[in-house]
Amino acid sequence: MSGRSVLHGTRRLGDANGIVSSTGAAQSTLASVQTDEDKARGTAEVIDFSAGLGLTTLHDVGGLLGLGSYKYSLELWRRGDLNIRIRFFFWRGDDTGISSMQARITNNLNQLGDELYRPIGVGERINTYSTSPLFPQACSFAAANDRTLTQHSLSTTEIPFHIAALHALKMYTSGSAYLSFDDDKLGTIEVGKLADLGVPSDEPMKVSDDKFRKLSSQLTLQAGKAVHASGPFAGLAS
Repeated sequence: MSGRSVLHGTRRLGDANGIVSSTGAAQSTLASVQTDEDKARGTAEVIDFSAGLGLTTLHDVGGLLGLGSYKYSLELWRRGDLNIRIRFFFWRGDDTGISSMQARITNNLNQLGDELYRPIGVGERINTYSTSPLFPQACSFAAANDRTLTQHSLSTTEIPFHIAALHALKMYTSGSAYLSFDDDKLGTIEVGKLADLGVPSDEPMKVSDDKFRKLSSQLTLQAGKAVHASGPFAGLAS
């Protein structure tokens, strides 16, 4: 925080013993002293970190109403400094039906973006509970309009099977490209497709599950441009 005090006004992060008394209050206090410059720099650092993991495309379902949540990544995009592709979903969890979701798809999704930054659907959920009888209708409407719909659940029981390394790799590569309607140019290494790729720090098909979770990228390319390089590829850094 560049030497800024952890006290702001009358709010304190911890009690007399220095123990955090409320993580919500701590987060709120720290956020309140962040400047736009702090937030812009933090956004750029997170994006660079993602490139360091070998990610070339990010599917974001965290945005709430409007484009305010994307202010700083949008600015990087406008300046030509965005080192990762972003495909985002308009959040519609406050919609008790599906009319708001339908309006988003019809009116909002065609107004922003290019091959680097654009919306692809609605989510992280479409209404206040994930078993809504309207959900099949919402899926049909999204599909008919060539859009993606996500429905968030916190229950691990919905994933009762083990995802093997090969399945995980496909989900993050060809599966990710398919989800965002980019499979004609991303997701696999083929002649005529964009050279988006990551070179992992170890062999993903041979390492243990624990090491698989800790894999990073030694080289990340976006459309052939090195946006992250380390180890034996350090000399390729742009």
